Amino acid sequence: MPPAPKPDLTTVQKNIIARWIREGALNTTNCIATCDSNQFKFSSNIQPLLQNHCTGCHSGPAPPNGIDLTAYAGVSVVALNGLLYGVTAHLPGFDPMPKGSGQLSVCEIIQIKKWIQAGSLNN
Repeated sequence: MPPAPKPDLTTVQKNIIARWIREGALNTTNCIATCDSNQFKFSSNIQPLLQNHCTGCHSGPAPPNGIDLTAYAGVSVVALNGLLYGVTAHLPGFDPMPKGSGQLSVCEIIQIKKWIQAGSLNN
């Protein structure tokens, strides 16, 4: 897909489709978004987001680069040093995360940014 002579989908486009399928392939046209960028508390927004997208790799006895995102202590370190926002927003100079899947939604990235800007509180 798509049929010739149209060009193949890009890796980014394929990742978006794969994520949509993993999330249930729902028809969300004209639906209210489930992500509220005005909600950015650690326990109710940031931690579940990280559990869904990051802790599959960044947990356990030997997480990549020693970055364990299963608890506030590890998350606050990468939030305060700029790494968390840099990798999730795919900023230049940062290794884009999560690996192997598409970028987080714009809303999720905004939630992370606002949580960091509010002081990366353990709330």
